[in-house]
Amino acid sequence: MKAEPLIVSAIRALGVHGETLKRGSPQLRDEGFVHLPSVLSEAHLTDLRQLCDRTSRSIPTGNYRIEPCDSERRFFRPCYTAPEILIHVWSIFEADFSLCATTVRVASPGLDGQPLHCDWLWAVRPPEWTVCNTIWMVDDFTAHNGATRFVPGSHRYGTLPSPKTLRVYPRNEVVVQGRAGDVIVLNGHTWHGGTLNQTGIPRRAVTCLFRRIDNSFPRHEIHHREGSRNH
Repeated sequence: MKAEPLIVSAIRALGVHGETLKRGSPQLRDEGFVHLPSVLSEAHLTDLRQLCDRTSRSIPTGNYRIEPCDSERRFFRPCYTAPEILIHVWSIFEADFSLCATTVRVASPGLDGQPLHCDWLWAVRPPEWTVCNTIWMVDDFTAHNGATRFVPGSHRYGTLPSPKTLRVYPRNEVVVQGRAGDVIVLNGHTWHGGTLNQTGIPRRAVTCLFRRIDNSFPRHEIHHREGSRNH
């Protein structure tokens, strides 16, 4: 009898059983992202707001991402142990995965948004997904404060955005708006990017990136973009 993946055992230990593990989301499967409302409690939001403010206080104004120090990672625990989130991550990989990175990201007022990008340097052939990201809204995401845009279905393109399309705004892109405490789960191969923050207030978020661990790299590395990623 084939052994149960370790991550499935871990999710079961959090109280998830039976058919719930198979639930996933048709939108996540088909469009490459899904918006889940009201996942974080107000107490957890307060902790994350304090974390965002502490870690960004000494950083010059900008569209930046900060790795929190080890002593602050406990504030992320609700973000990577929420069963409803782990079920969606599992539905992408259907294989063991691990937490790869936790970050604080603040979209400062007035700066340009991010180019379209994926969260992996290589494009992969579906369904050999390598990474899954989660964006936790510490503040409301609106049409004016730098909410994230997505190109639905782009995780199935098998390509990365080319240099000519990095700053393009496709007609079919979707800007996801939501309330503080909501979370976006995205296939890390979906084209996405933060938009311009047109307000006078920084827009805060945290991200937890998960990585499939049954192989170091996808079996088919069909494209590689030189240079670093801007996430």
